[in-house]
Amino acid sequence: MDFVLAFAVVHEAPDSLQFLKEVAVLKAGGTALCRTKGHVSEAEFSAIVQDAVKAGLRIAEVAEGLAGSRGADGERGGAEPSREGE
Repeated sequence: MDFVLAFAVVHEAPDSLQFLKEVAVLKAGGTALCRTKGHVSEAEFSAIVQDAVKAGLRIAEVAEGLAGSRGADGERGGAEPSREGE
């Protein structure tokens, strides 16, 4: 796969790490765009980002969006997340 869009679903999965491992089947250089809704706590969002790294995704960007939504854009690989606006 070249691209995965997971809009407001990762936090609904019973096991976000397993879900993100399935997303991590991206081709080298592939992109995963993951967004959550505003009702996801900062702690839950941070856990999802950590699971993405454990699943083998390199976090390219972590950003706040409208109405408290958060997003993490990942690529196939592995590295530390950058924080937009910090």
